[in-house]
Amino acid sequence: MRTWLLVLMVGCSVERIEVDNDPCQLAEQYAICAECFDGNVTCSYDGVSETTGSCGTCQAEFALYQRLCDDGVDVVTGTVVCRGRPGAL
Repeated sequence: MRTWLLVLMVGCSVERIEVDNDPCQLAEQYAICAECFDGNVTCSYDGVSETTGSCGTCQAEFALYQRLCDDGVDVVTGTVVCRGRPGAL
């Protein structure tokens, strides 16, 4: 059991991003990302997650903010958590 937990911990990096903004404005900010692929990254906020191939967290954050904007969320306040393989974050 401990070995499996260690594998999970080594296989994933986590970045926590504090935000307080309109998700539509955030989506506009992240619409222009560098063209690279560091790996698949999942960004989550308040039970909503988006996973995509990403350069750092840029494309994954864009996908999350665009979805929140499309869902009619007015303000994203608090922590966005992004998870991916080490080196991607």
